[in-house]
Amino acid sequence: MSTPTKWSLEPLLHGHLPNDVSEGIFADISFVRFAFAAIISMSLLYPIMHKLLLKTCKNYKSLKNQSKQIVVIHHAVEFIVLFSVLPFYTYFVVRGLFRESNPGEAIADAGGALRCGVFILLQYAFELSSRFEQPRPIVVFHHVLALVDMTLCAFFSTSVVLKTGIILVYAICFEGPTFLGLFLYRMLPNHPVTPKVILVGMVVFGITRPIQCVLVGAIIFGHWNEENVMKWQSVVQLVVTILLTTVQFLTLKIHYGVWQRCIAKKRKNVAEEIENTNYSEVKGSQDIENSSSASAGPSDST
Repeated sequence: MSTPTKWSLEPLLHGHLPNDVSEGIFADISFVRFAFAAIISMSLLYPIMHKLLLKTCKNYKSLKNQSKQIVVIHHAVEFIVLFSVLPFYTYFVVRGLFRESNPGEAIADAGGALRCGVFILLQYAFELSSRFEQPRPIVVFHHVLALVDMTLCAFFSTSVVLKTGIILVYAICFEGPTFLGLFLYRMLPNHPVTPKVILVGMVVFGITRPIQCVLVGAIIFGHWNEENVMKWQSVVQLVVTILLTTVQFLTLKIHYGVWQRCIAKKRKNVAEEIENTNYSEVKGSQDIENSSSASAGPSDST
């Protein structure tokens, strides 16, 4: 016979949660702490970057459109985050995917890679929430697809899903030079180093995309005939990889257009400087001739 349920204020005022309940909620308290710290740090990084750029960069201050300022902040934050995470992520990827180890070490390495991935994908969530005024459809599709794949890793944490997910997020780290180039294009468009950084970003971006596809294909091929791997998970990860790579190559075309505009601006500025220099030289010579003729005039008259 079941006991009737009673409702009162007693659980709120004096009740204690059983230990197994709290342990179930926070099974891995270290990961919960990390996720909380990552959310706080990312949420503070954007306004701090905004204040710094307002005080130090005239080109940023001159951007009257707020959506353009948001894009510049995103590029700066993306470069900082990816550049900072890359060495740690590389350490965990090399240890977890290319080294034979015991289960305990494998779990620790996978957990470290997962933490790096969470930190990277958090910026995708922040970007989607802040770029709601003039969102680029290709950026929205890319970010949503990456977040959906992260959700797949959370609900279906099999070897093939986790390994391919780790590789896909790890490849994002190599987009850092690209975002630095886009940031310099807005803040220092006439600096000679800006087109060079954009070119380096395109080269790194273009090289790492095929490597990403090869690694994901190798993982799927290696796990295809395992008993505990569902075929649909491998197919989904393959489709996600193809879609992400296609979108990334389309954005590479956009970066190439930015690089061409940067080169064109640089050539135009050089041509204007040469023209101004020639004009000043001609005007200076004319002034000298006029002054000499003016000084010679009275002597002739006398």
